[in-house]
Amino acid sequence: MHPTRLILIPALAALAASAAAAPKPARPSCSISYEAPADLTETIQAERFTFDGYDAFCALLDREGLAIDIVSGDGVLQERAFGWASIRLVRMATRVYGSRSRAVTTLSREATTPEARRLTLQSTNSVLRDIASDADSFVRSVAEEEARLRRVLALPSPPPAAPAR
Repeated sequence: MHPTRLILIPALAALAASAAAAPKPARPSCSISYEAPADLTETIQAERFTFDGYDAFCALLDREGLAIDIVSGDGVLQERAFGWASIRLVRMATRVYGSRSRAVTTLSREATTPEARRLTLQSTNSVLRDIASDADSFVRSVAEEEARLRRVLALPSPPPAAPAR
């Protein structure tokens, strides 16, 4: 057998064993439901949300029947990449959106489209971290909108207009 093969085979076996033993990033036990543009959805599916407070925020959204609604964009302009995200909560059963939202824009000197997409996810995670730290007020804004709509929809219809003379 060739001497190089003798050296490589144990090295490859050791490398394979260490790769198998290396911990893989854990999948979150809870999954946040969201609505987002297609390009951001692809990025989220590949990279996942990563922000402090994810587990507690996800559990709260699940308990309350809420999802997040993300409006976002990215691009390259004047030799800079940018990505932004604006997020609000929505009740999945009623499709009622909360009145509160939060937005973040992130810039970079690396003027490429992949960088702009990365910045959009970074902005999204930043907004989610901010919302998670003030989650009660965002949840309350959805409940308040639902209550307001119930009041409006419960009002009797105005009487028909009198015919013009």
